[in-house]
Amino acid sequence: MDLFSNHENAAFVNIPVSGGELLLMHDFLSPEEAGSLFKVLLDTIEWKEAYLEIYGKRHLLQREIAWYGDADKTYRYSGLTLNPLQWTNELFRLKEKVEAATGEVYNTVLLNKYRHGNDKVAWHSDHEKEFGRKTTIASISLGMTRHFDVRNKKDKTHKFRIDLHSGSLLVMKDEFQHHWEHQVPRQKNLTGIRINLTFRQMKLAD
Repeated sequence: MDLFSNHENAAFVNIPVSGGELLLMHDFLSPEEAGSLFKVLLDTIEWKEAYLEIYGKRHLLQREIAWYGDADKTYRYSGLTLNPLQWTNELFRLKEKVEAATGEVYNTVLLNKYRHGNDKVAWHSDHEKEFGRKTTIASISLGMTRHFDVRNKKDKTHKFRIDLHSGSLLVMKDEFQHHWEHQVPRQKNLTGIRINLTFRQMKLAD
């Protein structure tokens, strides 16, 4: 089944930030494409629960995750080791589509499944040395619309919110991760599932 088609009229909106670039394409995937892909990933991805080690204590992630990519791209952070699973046909096709839209090449993807509104990710930035100082992370949202908050690292009062809808593509580029941090906050009133895929270029392998 061909889940994807070409959208010649789709375009990025440049969200002004000081330091790096932040781009958003609202309709990267059509509603039909996004819905079909959501169902496929929900059923076929090897989702798992995971623990992070923070200040010597283990904390259960408030979401399920999966790590796919090229064979040598093991990802380690906060006491967690993620060995890449082999690309599925759907993930590889989606990777190619994201590469065509962004002009970048990716060799890994981290998937997050937010099972309900209580699942979240706290303030952080993706600045691990494995990705280099200037990096591009392409983030696709499927399923339930969720808030995506961004704030400046030096001036934490400087922040804003984006609602990421199903089928949208958000791209964080260059030194964005070194000047800004982001979160997906808890939204207790929500019951639907959101799947998020962040395509990355891991430059340093084990």
